[in-house]
Amino acid sequence: MGRRPRNLLLAVKELYEPKAINSEKFCKQFYKTKEKHTFYYDRKLWTLEPQGNHTPVRLQPTAGSKVWTPARVSGILGPRSYAVTLEKRTFRRNRRHIIRSTEQANKQNFISRDAVDHEANNFDAKLNNSGLPDTSPPLVEVLPAGMKAPIYFCR
Repeated sequence: MGRRPRNLLLAVKELYEPKAINSEKFCKQFYKTKEKHTFYYDRKLWTLEPQGNHTPVRLQPTAGSKVWTPARVSGILGPRSYAVTLEKRTFRRNRRHIIRSTEQANKQNFISRDAVDHEANNFDAKLNNSGLPDTSPPLVEVLPAGMKAPIYFCR
């Protein structure tokens, strides 16, 4: 128990007198601790490989989207900054906002999750507007006695 109490209990007067510390010993201890922190912090880091000119990449999705957009690096602006061309527009992006891709992957048409949901909703709407009666059984929720249905089950 190396801590001294901060109250009015009796204590030896020598504990209250200031002590000089050895600065060399303190510096060695300080830098040793700092190196240890650096070692454990750097373990989880990885280096991002630099991108070259005309390299196919993918841009991080913007707000409201979940799709990494195919683009091409058009220039290197700094150690981590790149000029990226997307549909005749040029953007400045940091290295961590782009990932390397391939020509073949960039040529493929990827369907976003939003587009899939939109198609599913259109398909359901077409079925309901077909003029045929709905023959699907009603949704019945069977719950144990005394248990209420969660809010997301309620309509």
